[in-house]
Amino acid sequence: MAESKKYFYMRLKENFFDEADIVALESLPDGILYSNILLKLYLKSLRDDGRLMLRGTIPYSTSMIAALTRHKEETVEKALKIFKDMNIIEVLDSGAIFMLEVQNYIGKSSTEADRKREFDRRRCDEKEGQTPRRKVGEISEKSPPEIRVKSIYNTPPLPPKGGKRERFVPPTVEEVAAYCEERKNGIDAEEFWSFYDSKGWKVGRSPMESWKSAVVTWEKRRKLEGTGKEKAAYADVV
Repeated sequence: MAESKKYFYMRLKENFFDEADIVALESLPDGILYSNILLKLYLKSLRDDGRLMLRGTIPYSTSMIAALTRHKEETVEKALKIFKDMNIIEVLDSGAIFMLEVQNYIGKSSTEADRKREFDRRRCDEKEGQTPRRKVGEISEKSPPEIRVKSIYNTPPLPPKGGKRERFVPPTVEEVAAYCEERKNGIDAEEFWSFYDSKGWKVGRSPMESWKSAVVTWEKRRKLEGTGKEKAAYADVV
């Protein structure tokens, strides 16, 4: 995101455990343990888009991963070898571990293709011995999240009087999530995004002019209903 990484999650398809690689993995002795280790490494790598390095610079040793996943060190060692053989992970000379399939499971957004290209670019840079470049617009994790969000996602200014209204650009899921987090309204960003994306970003029959205004409308409806159910929020905005 100059994606504001306010939260990290995976989306697994309902047939995840029926996929060929997972079936093959779990058919091995201790395979169920290996798939558990794999999922934990996927989740741990989300903060850095599929790259595993402690604090970004320290390689994870087998013993560290064993402590992280709460599995025996010998089990972790076997699992990592199998993951490499199955081309599920790539371990670089620097010690960085890239989870090669995790991009298929990160929450869907309109920037999915850009995210995958960014992942491949960072991995290739590091393989060639270059310092992984920070993405344009990316803000240091040392900055407090509240500051990061407010510095990127401010309420847009009103269009100039008598001037042309700016062309509406649909937000990403991450932008919606960051704005909802800023307002602390509890709205499910992905549900909001999917709802309007399926409607072609229209409010009723009219093209949407401000997605942030639509968020506020959902927020007000939820307060009025007092039920906390997002479904009730649709009443004003369909």
